[in-house]
This record gives sequence, structure tokens and C-alpha cells, in this order.
Amino acid sequence: MMTMKLVETVRLRSKEGFFYVSLMPVDGEEKPKTVFKSSNESAARNIARQFAKQYKCMVAFESGGVEEEDPGPGEAL
Repeated sequence: MMTMKLVETVRLRSKEGFFYVSLMPVDGEEKPKTVFKSSNESAARNIARQFAKQYKCMVAFESGGVEEEDPGPGEAL
């Protein structure tokens, strides 16, 4: 079993009604490791915060929904 030594970011993302907590490694060659999955958002946020404290890093919140594109210069007015 391979363990991650350095974690850059703890990622919390939502997709299809579930919330995933993943550890994002500093080394670009390693893949992110999903460590928690839940349908409860507050539980997933608490787990993400605990991992961020443990690894002394930041939490990135991402949503898996459809992202809207930025409006063009003419559409923004």
C-alpha cells in the first residue's frame, strides 16, 4: 500500500448527490486519493477540515454541477 507523504490540498467536491473528500498530492505524478464519500454535506465538510488540519493544508470546495461560461464583453452589459 502506497501512502502519501505530502498533501497539497484537501478537495471536497459534490457529484450526483454525493460528497467526496480527496487528498491532492504535491507530486504531480501521484493520483488524488479519495478517502471519504457521503451523501451528508456537513459530515463531508467536517472530514475535509480534519484532514486539512492533519496535513496542514487548505480545503478546496468544488461542485460537480454544470458550470456556466463567463459572458462575453457584449453580453456582460
